[in-house]
Amino acid sequence: AQLIAAGTSSAPITFTSNSSSPTKGIYAGIYLNGGTIPPVFNFCNFWYADRTILTNNNYTLNIKNSNIISNNFFMQAIYLNVNIDSCIFKYNNETMQVGSGIVSNCRITKNQSGIVQEGNTFIVKNCIIDSNQVGLSQIIGSVLNCTIKYNGIGLGCARATTVDNCIIISNQTGLFAGGDTIKNSVIESNSIVGIDHSDAYDFGNTIYNCQIRYNGNGINEFGIDIITKNN
Repeated sequence: AQLIAAGTSSAPITFTSNSSSPTKGIYAGIYLNGGTIPPVFNFCNFWYADRTILTNNNYTLNIKNSNIISNNFFMQAIYLNVNIDSCIFKYNNETMQVGSGIVSNCRITKNQSGIVQEGNTFIVKNCIIDSNQVGLSQIIGSVLNCTIKYNGIGLGCARATTVDNCIIISNQTGLFAGGDTIKNSVIESNSIVGIDHSDAYDFGNTIYNCQIRYNGNGINEFGIDIITKNN
């Protein structure tokens, strides 16, 4: 069997508690157990779950045009590949802990933790990541055309990540990076440090064609960075 939850913009499908005064984590959530045909969620609301989606499957899960608000965890699925497009993640303890996939055109805001990657290559593109305690963490892959602002920690890279054409502005720490490529980006007005390389040991970054300015410290360096054509 396949779960297809296909709402519309005017009539979304809502997964929530039946309590008259629900609180975060009041019900368990959705457990996807077995099966080979991935479910589809489009124009859905996910509210007040403990773990909104929990699965050990390794298929590609598609979620589009949905609102994920006030859950303890949205998704814990470390083997899962995800394709998430045009969604809003807000007021969650942790937005998602997943293996691999693509997150695009999303707003990730006011969560304790945004995306924590636990597996293979991940792509985050055309997203606004703002006002979280931690925006993105342990990312291996690509962060493209994103605005990352007003977070405690904006972006944590876990080596071999490309950060391209991003605006990383007004966080406490802009990004942790070691062994990564940072290019064509603005890293500005981060109160503690723009790029923190202090815990990355000998994994140097390649940084070029970036504007690194008005930060508490520009680059806090431990390893050896290759820095070219920056302002």
